[in-house]
Amino acid sequence: MIQKKEWIGIILLVVALAGFGVWELWGRARFLTAEVLVAADTIPEGTVLDDSLFTCAGVDRKAVMEGALTPASADRIRGKRAAVTIPKNAMISEALLRDSDYYLAEGESLYVLKGEWISLRSSSLRRGDWIDLFSLAGDDTFSKLGTFRVSFVKDVNESEVRNTNETGVSEYDTSPVLSRAASTAAVHTVEIIATEEDYARILDAVWRADEGALSSPATVKRNGTASLMLVQVNA
Repeated sequence: MIQKKEWIGIILLVVALAGFGVWELWGRARFLTAEVLVAADTIPEGTVLDDSLFTCAGVDRKAVMEGALTPASADRIRGKRAAVTIPKNAMISEALLRDSDYYLAEGESLYVLKGEWISLRSSSLRRGDWIDLFSLAGDDTFSKLGTFRVSFVKDVNESEVRNTNETGVSEYDTSPVLSRAASTAAVHTVEIIATEEDYARILDAVWRADEGALSSPATVKRNGTASLMLVQVNA
């Protein structure tokens, strides 16, 4: 027969094994690791983040990077851009992100720069570019009206102008400006993100530039003249 002391030994061994199992299955993760957000795959610089680009992972608490974001802070990531390329399985922190500037802030909307108003612009202008907008005066001087984000670039048929590669396949506006050797069509109308006050200033510049050419104020405001220069910046 198994003696009492042997029973106690067996019970203690079972308890120890059970405790070890609980520690490995739950305790270690609970006390020694922290759940953080990591990149589900490599995230290229400039990518706008959404839920499909990151996942949760348990990381040794001693290895958690400063500022690492947790699943509870996922809302702070959505809609932001990767400031650098983030490798697969790398932890995500706000230091690696920047605010996405390609959205409508309060008081902003989309405003049209008619093709007839544009005197000078690059054929490489694409959706998402930043431009400095200048008003050209009749005395060969110009004044800056502001810096704006291009929301859409349309051809004469109101179709979006896109880059093309050697096979003629349309691409979007993510390529560097100097590589935009070909496009689907010529640039005509440009739409920008601006405030009502910004657009009023632009219209005023266009109308004033036309005052010397047309006598009727109604006609001036309806047509305008080619007096705007669009200069790409940070493209």
